[in-house]
Amino acid sequence: PTGIDDGVPRYTSALEIFPARPNPFNNVTRIGFRLAAQSDVDVEIFDVAGRRLFVDRLHALPAGDHTFRFEGRSTRGTRLPSGIYFQRLTALGVQRTSKFVLVR
Repeated sequence: PTGIDDGVPRYTSALEIFPARPNPFNNVTRIGFRLAAQSDVDVEIFDVAGRRLFVDRLHALPAGDHTFRFEGRSTRGTRLPSGIYFQRLTALGVQRTSKFVLVR
């Protein structure tokens, strides 16, 4: 029956990504996402030329809402310049991408 709340969350997708907050950002932004089941999550940041600048793997996150803090730096720790970037999250066999802006 419709409308019964059995306390079990229902998700429309295995992985949902939410807009970065704040966007644009100066030093730090937060990337929100939702997992339908426990999973590792790969986080990648690309510039507009498609160069992968940042990579991280979040291990064994439980189902539910999560936030990844991105500090505007490459994997090597160098500060990224102002520009448009893309975040790609991969989990549970699904990839999601969104855009954000870094302003220094």
